[in-house]
Formats: sequence, structure tokens, C-alpha cells
Amino acid sequence: MEDECYMMNLEEFAENIIRDISNRTEGALHILKKNVVRNNNVKMTGITVVKEGSGIEPCVYLEEFFREYKSGGMKFDEVVDEVYRLIMKNKDDIPKVDVSFFLNWETVRDNIYAKLISAEQNKEQLGEMPHRIFLDLAVVYYAVARDSVGKEIGTVLIRNEHMEEWEQREEILYQTAMTNMRAEGEAELATIETVIKSIFPDNNLFLDDGGIQRNTEEYGNVYTDKPS
Repeated sequence: MEDECYMMNLEEFAENIIRDISNRTEGALHILKKNVVRNNNVKMTGITVVKEGSGIEPCVYLEEFFREYKSGGMKFDEVVDEVYRLIMKNKDDIPKVDVSFFLNWETVRDNIYAKLISAEQNKEQLGEMPHRIFLDLAVVYYAVARDSVGKEIGTVLIRNEHMEEWEQREEILYQTAMTNMRAEGEAELATIETVIKSIFPDNNLFLDDGGIQRNTEEYGNVYTDKPS
């Protein structure tokens, strides 16, 4: 049990959670800290359970738990209880994925897609991955991982080392992604308001309420796939 008068930093917080959960499981689970850089240079800290024979590692991100801990919303022991519960709940549900498909261009090419991210906010990561600039955005690429019955279970961001392994150029990657995306349906241009309302039809987020403007020009547009 941690001294409640002492406030840990995030690094100590993560290490102590790993220690306490490892003690609970008597070393039966291989638990590691994982630092992840996501879109727009958002850095996150998580703990992951490494399961032998699986190409997928579930990760519990700690930032929200750390905020609750700092604000007094959760005691440290309560955080450990909840993280432990999440790990035990999901540790046996990790799907088995044959990651060898990702090593061969001919087997991975049908699962490659593209997406747009901010070029400025991701300029550090862009040096590590194939991309092309479009206005103030960057086109980057990812591969969809599927289980044994073809169900999508995750994605893998394509990096420079993958291109070296496949011996492919960015132009080929772009053409492949465009072909795969067109095959899944005709694209349409829609406002962000339209997309959000299609997801949350009962949410009045964009209605005038004295604080949020209804003018959709303030929110921009988003490029989506039209359902087939």
C-alpha cells in the first residue's frame, strides 16, 4: 500500500501498478510498461500483458487513472484493483493472429488503407513512416489485422522498416490503398456535423446554445466511405 500523503509522478505510478499486479499474479503474467505516441504527437503511458504465441498485446492506458489519482477521485489501491480487473477480464480474450501475414507484401497488400493526419502535429513521426503531403495534412498508411474468420481486430501503422521488408515504394503503397478503399464503396464528402449526428442521432452538440455555434464551416469537412 502506498503512502497516501505522497503524490507519485506518472512514471512512479506506472511502475508501482506493475509491481502490485505482478505480486498479485505471483509472476504468472508478463507485464510491461509501454510508451505510445499516437496521432498529433499525443504521448500515452500504458501497461501491457505479453501473451506467448500471440501477435497482439492488450494495453491499459493509465492517463485517466492518473488524473483520478491526482485529483483524489481514486486512491492508488483502487486504481490497482481496477487495472487488475481489466487485465484479468481481457487476458484470455486476446485473439490469435498469425502476424506472419504482415511480413509478406503479397499477403498484406489487400489489407492496406490510407488515412489523413495533421502534418504539423505529427512531423516527428512522419520521418519514420511512408507518407505524402496534402495541403496541411499527411497521407499515412495502415494494415488491417484480421482473425481466422476474416474479422477486423486491429490495425498496424506502416513504418519505414516495413517498406524495406517488402521492398516497396510509397507510390505503390498509395495506389494499393486507393484501390482497396474504392473497392469497399464509393466515397462521399460530408461535414463533421453530419458524421457526428449519424453516430449520435440524439445528441444536440451542434445546436445553438449560446456557446457552440451551428455554423459548420467552423468545423470543416471529413472524407468518408459511403456504405455499399
